[in-house]
Amino acid sequence: MLKVKEIRMDYERELCGTDHMPGFGWVLTSDQRNVKQEAYQLQIAEDETFEILVFDSGVVESEESAHVKVKGVSLKSLTDYYVRVQAKAAGEVITEERIRNDIGPDAIYVEGAPVNGRQIVDDSQFVIIPSLTINTAAKVANCISDNLLTNMISRAMATGKPIVAAIDGCCPDNKVREQLGFKVTEAYKAKMRHNLEDMLAYGITLTTDYSLCSKVNEVFSAKVSLPALDNSKPAPKKDRIVSTKMEPAVQSVSQPVKKVETPSSVKLDKKVIGRVDIAKNARFKTIVVRQDALVTGLAKDEALNRGITIVKE
Repeated sequence: MLKVKEIRMDYERELCGTDHMPGFGWVLTSDQRNVKQEAYQLQIAEDETFEILVFDSGVVESEESAHVKVKGVSLKSLTDYYVRVQAKAAGEVITEERIRNDIGPDAIYVEGAPVNGRQIVDDSQFVIIPSLTINTAAKVANCISDNLLTNMISRAMATGKPIVAAIDGCCPDNKVREQLGFKVTEAYKAKMRHNLEDMLAYGITLTTDYSLCSKVNEVFSAKVSLPALDNSKPAPKKDRIVSTKMEPAVQSVSQPVKKVETPSSVKLDKKVIGRVDIAKNARFKTIVVRQDALVTGLAKDEALNRGITIVKE
């Protein structure tokens, strides 16, 4: 169980005579190892019973627990206020009952239980991470294995098992995270992007939660023997991101070769393409990226809104 041990306001336990809404933070404690916050609820009231609420954040899915900002509320002079925070770990947000009802897995393993993660990986065909966090991405990128998940990821890489991870929870360009108050420096975001690039270099397939199912099927199909395609049937429709080889023009005797000019295109030689990359190149109609590049869901939406075509070479 995750509990809030102490609440701070502008890093003070008690705040008197303030004329502004302070930033809130809290210290967490748990009776289990490697448990972190996945959501919180912050309330401010004029009475100790919290019947006269002046602010209620509702359940906010966020790891933030330091200098959390409260907007849209003004403090009255000569008035006492009371604050309380409830933090929830992953097991309290996504419960075992919810997983069992929604997915119906053969077994559910939780952190701290006597589980042989190596054996689970050895008995499986691949590993799927539906919600990769900033913490886990940083650990994997720096080859740290100190909990059940990172140990399983390390084992999968060591045995050549495919790994597919959705990066919405650790993407520095995620608009939802920014709306929740994630306003770190560009240097911090660059480090987060670098962690994702390292994971790609390790052979881990990164995708978005929206494309997770199709990406898992794609990776699985590449690892098993499938019947040959029937070429007589029409080819399935492609995704809206065009994946094609751009072949050079071949001169023909019967037809003159036309010079193809592409002043409205640009090539990005990056492994991870985010929303910022699309926005910075908004003047181009076509953005060419590497064949192995990961284009985030936010980048796809940004390109769609700006009428930009993303082409994988």
